[in-house]
This record gives sequence, structure tokens and C-alpha cells, in this order.
Amino acid sequence: MTMIYRQEIKAFNEFWLDCDTEMLFSILVSKNEKYRILAYRNDYHYTYMGAYTPSRVYFEEMRSIPDIADLREKVFHYIDKRRGKDVSENIEYIKTYLKEGYYVLAGVDLYEWVEENMCYHNHHVEHYALLNGYDDEKNVFYTMETDNEKYREFQVGEQKLSEAMELAETLQFQVVAFCIKDELSNQPLYTWKELRKNAKRIVHSIRPVSYTHLRAHETLRHL
Repeated sequence: MTMIYRQEIKAFNEFWLDCDTEMLFSILVSKNEKYRILAYRNDYHYTYMGAYTPSRVYFEEMRSIPDIADLREKVFHYIDKRRGKDVSENIEYIKTYLKEGYYVLAGVDLYEWVEENMCYHNHHVEHYALLNGYDDEKNVFYTMETDNEKYREFQVGEQKLSEAMELAETLQFQVVAFCIKDELSNQPLYTWKELRKNAKRIVHSIRPVSYTHLRAHETLRHL
């Protein structure tokens, strides 16, 4: 008998900060529309930093940094975190967790992951892909991922998952299984005090970033 084990997730695409926030807010809003307000508490700050592109070209950027660690800990209940590098064994664990109704984060390299992503066969970028289902007849996994336009659901075969997991070498865990707590249902989703505090933090983080940017601009102008 064919079985599809799948948690339906409505992709959150109203703005993008990073893959973690997209995943968190997509899961929450899919669970309950009232949680959409959590995405607008302005839990982030700005920083100015230098980095390298995958082709080793150095650049400087102003980056927004989400501060969602506390929210994630309130929401996620971790079932298992596996470090083992036996990909075949870990894929069997993934199937079991998905069949039992859990969400799974699989450590993958985007170089061999979703073809519609800009990193596919271009750049090696390791991250945790959210798996929200499994079709045991087609032997495909449902995953939420970002393509070149938006965050959405894809279907990925077991061979593709295996290849992407084999390439991932630096992530702390290879498989993370979790479910969603009900803690938020009994708490206020936000307070005006929190909103004011978050707004002040954003303003305070912009000031030094703006100063650094202006100073760098002036230096270049006089070269």
C-alpha cells in the first residue's frame, strides 16, 4: 500500500532574512495563522562585515542578523541529533522520523541539492535542509528550499539526498529530528515593551554601521 507521509507547510515569502527564519516562520504560520505576527516583531539587528565569495573574492557588506534563537528554542522540541557519517543509515532514520510525523533537518551541500537553487553545481554551501515528508512508493522526499525566486516545496529523490549529504563535511549534525511545542499557545505573542526594545536595538546597530560605511566611502573617494 502506497503511503505519503507529509506535513503540509505554507511557505512564508513576505520577506527574506535567511533560510532559518524562512523555515521557522513557514512552520509557525502553517500551524496557526496567528503566529504570522511573530515575523514582524523586528527580532534582528544590523552589522557591517567582510566576507569572501565562493570564488574567493573579498567584499564588505551590511548584513541583517536575525535574533530568533530564543524563539526557536521555545518552539522546537528536539527528538534526535545524529552526528554519524553513515549516510545510508541516516537516510533510514530520516524515513522513520518522517513516517512518525516529525520534521527533519538534513545536513546537505547545496552544490548537489535542488537544481533550481543558484548554488547547484556552482558553489559548495552547506546548510540544514528542512524535510517535511516522504513518499514511500516514489522514494522521494519533500523539502522546503529557496530557489532563485522564493522559498517553496520541492521533491528530491533518495539518490540526490544521499549525494548532498555525502558532500556536507563541516556541519555539527547530519540529521536533526524535531516537532513543534505548544508553549506559544499560552503566551502573549508580543508586548509593546518588546517591540520598543527591538526598535531601539535596530537603531543602535545602524549607527556604527552607517559610520563605518561613510568612513570607507570617504577613504575611497580620496584615493
